[in-house]
Amino acid sequence: MDRSAATTPARAPAPARTQYTGLMNAGAGTGLALVQLSAYIPGLLPTLALLAVFAVVLVLPLMAIGVAAALAAAPPYALWRLATRGRRRSSGSGVTPAPAPAVGPARDVS
Repeated sequence: MDRSAATTPARAPAPARTQYTGLMNAGAGTGLALVQLSAYIPGLLPTLALLAVFAVVLVLPLMAIGVAAALAAAPPYALWRLATRGRRRSSGSGVTPAPAPAVGPARDVS
């Protein structure tokens, strides 16, 4: 019997990586830091909780209105862009000349 095989421990199989947990770990670290800061700064957690409530009540409806406005305005804007692009291509080469550089009056440097 080979002695080296008997003394070498068996290698355990590597665990399968199923999902990325980096964000969960970052959230846990942020939570720990927040708890530590709240021990030094009285009223930090209630202030942040109240700020979160106001943010949800004020920002979320504004975001919903913005998304709805963007969805309502996107089709007419896309049609307008297609129409003006077609008109521009049919009217000429479609290339607009570059504007001439602005040159100021000559200055006397003496």
